[in-house]
Amino acid sequence: HGAVSFLLVFRLGRAAVRYWDARAAVGRVVEVCRCVASQARASGYCSADANDGVVHCDSVLRWTAAFPITVKNFLRKTSGNREQCRAEFGRLVSEAEFDAVIGAPCQPIHVLNQLRGAVHQLALMRSSESDARLNAMFFRALNEKIDLLTGAWGAMERIDATPLPFVYVAHLRTFLMLYLVVVALPSIAGWGALAMPGHLATSWALLGIEAAAMECERPFRRRANHLKLGVMCVRVAEAVGQTIPDLPTPYPNAASTADHSP
Repeated sequence: HGAVSFLLVFRLGRAAVRYWDARAAVGRVVEVCRCVASQARASGYCSADANDGVVHCDSVLRWTAAFPITVKNFLRKTSGNREQCRAEFGRLVSEAEFDAVIGAPCQPIHVLNQLRGAVHQLALMRSSESDARLNAMFFRALNEKIDLLTGAWGAMERIDATPLPFVYVAHLRTFLMLYLVVVALPSIAGWGALAMPGHLATSWALLGIEAAAMECERPFRRRANHLKLGVMCVRVAEAVGQTIPDLPTPYPNAASTADHSP
């Protein structure tokens, strides 16, 4: 009894920790994408050249909203047919950009590279001698946020790629089945059919724990008990969509304000 209990509790405990870590990583992606969109929107509309700032801010927002979609496709290893995948991106990317994304060996890396480039261009639009320190702070802050996105995706990748060793799982399942058979034999021999309901209930409980651990161990598949990665994409898209009209229009005297800043 003790050995079976230890093996099952350890397996279920490790699977639950992996599931929670995966959920935390998904939440981190949503959180950081919201920060990137808000910071880029405010900084782009306060740049010295407001029109160019808006253009490069739009690039940052588009690639920010596209990142969760590529993470979902990467983790599930299925992006569907071309039409379905194109519909997911919608108007976030042009046809040429879409071809580059789906043709990349790793979609999230390609989007992260495009996002960093858009942030760099946005920082250049803000450059002026009077606010060089502010520009450096802005550029560093957004790059740190992109680093957090990379780390959150990396955490999900590690969880998906490193389940418990197969030898442990195979040993547990074999030992569990033998245990259920050995325990059932004496009771069936002594009580006959009357022992079957209790034995079936015990088997259902122990095998259910094993099945629950197996479901929690790989939380990124498309099943009822797995994480809803599509919801992650929708949440980020909604945050980006709300960020665009929430802030005021470009400041008319952004350049002069920068010149007279202390």
